[in-house]
Amino acid sequence: RCHQDENAGYRRHAVPRPDGTVLAAVEAGPPAAPCVLISPPCALSYRLSLPWLRALRSTYRCVIMQTRGTSGRIEHAEDFDDRGSGVADQVADLLALTEELATGPVHLMGICGGAAVALAAAAQEPGRVSSLSLWHADLELGQEAAKTDQQINLRALLDLGGESRDTAAWLRAKLTPVIGPLVSLEIG
Repeated sequence: RCHQDENAGYRRHAVPRPDGTVLAAVEAGPPAAPCVLISPPCALSYRLSLPWLRALRSTYRCVIMQTRGTSGRIEHAEDFDDRGSGVADQVADLLALTEELATGPVHLMGICGGAAVALAAAAQEPGRVSSLSLWHADLELGQEAAKTDQQINLRALLDLGGESRDTAAWLRAKLTPVIGPLVSLEIG
């Protein structure tokens, strides 16, 4: 089904950013309809959000933005570092996408880590967001807030991967056989 989804006639976009990053996005639905912009889980493939696009495209213009650093090959580690990958960078990307695609105010749908990006974008540019929904959001609500086992384990995994490039490569090698190869969105 994933392969069918990828070849379902979606409109594909490439949005160049000032730092050399090229944002990739897929879009479906009537271009004049109200827009639902999906802020997907950070650093994961847009493919995880395709079921939403499939479900919404008959009524809404639906756009999924591929997150920064995942839609093209980066040859040198320093290029990745120079381009940034933080929430502020991703918010700027999301807002640039709304400008480039002339979406008008969007319903912004944040999924998992994309929820933090959606919240920050809505706070920064409230006029571009008509409504907001957060799905499976893993938000840091302070040290006193209860944490799920998933939050604790994910934080440990992210901390481990952030130790060094060697550790991140080791971790990716351990996870890749389980989740399959990580692939990029082809624009063209």
